[in-house]
Amino acid sequence: MSAVATNALIEAGIKHVSPSSLNRFLRCPENFRQRYVCKKPDRAGHKALLGTADSKAFEDFYVARLGGGPGISLSDCEDSFRDHLLAKAEADEYDLEGETTSSLIDTGIPTIRAYYPVAQSMPDPIAVEEKILIERDSLPVPILGYTDVEFEAFGIDRKGAANKSVHPDWRLQTRIYSAAKSKPWGLHVTTRTKVPAVYTPSDGEQYEESWSTAKADRTVRMVGQIVASMESMILMFGVDDPWPQNGYVHQWACPRCPYKSSCPAWA
Repeated sequence: MSAVATNALIEAGIKHVSPSSLNRFLRCPENFRQRYVCKKPDRAGHKALLGTADSKAFEDFYVARLGGGPGISLSDCEDSFRDHLLAKAEADEYDLEGETTSSLIDTGIPTIRAYYPVAQSMPDPIAVEEKILIERDSLPVPILGYTDVEFEAFGIDRKGAANKSVHPDWRLQTRIYSAAKSKPWGLHVTTRTKVPAVYTPSDGEQYEESWSTAKADRTVRMVGQIVASMESMILMFGVDDPWPQNGYVHQWACPRCPYKSSCPAWA
């Protein structure tokens, strides 16, 4: 990787990449530029708030199980969910999009109750919300991320969704975590349906990313190619002019984009 290209990334403020920033760039380079180069704020919506509060509640559960602890009760897990949701909403970190905190709590509690028995059935974790950093000569900047839960033989990333389908952008995330930790990485998907359901690797191979040394090397190479595309955008278009607006042909990227009003694709 050339020093010129690497310097271009650093000067643009891109000192590392993460699964979320990589997926954002793949969806729409212009959206990525607005968020990570121009540093414009991006307030996520109420679904993201539900996901964050749910994740924090079970982070508390799994942390309590580190070292063979019993975890926390279902009641405490529900209280943790409420507390995290209310704190995030009060801090105005999310756009509630017309929803109330009461309605969001009513939506989220059933998913807490659905996943709790699954969490209880898991082995003792060895790490929760652990930082991962992948540095290679082939990568101009490191890959930085935070895993959900790691066990001795595998890891998991928890997701909430409208249905049981595996979202394509989740696959890159689990591949990166698997490569970083040298073990399989699974998905635990909780559906936000009238009767929530939980899907895990036991329900199909689509919910688990296998690991091998060769696959890990391919994953790092894949990320390196994505980052090379970021570099090419900087060198071709600069940091002040718009990058390609690929979100215009994406199924949902533009309707959810906070920068749509100033985007050339919609001018």
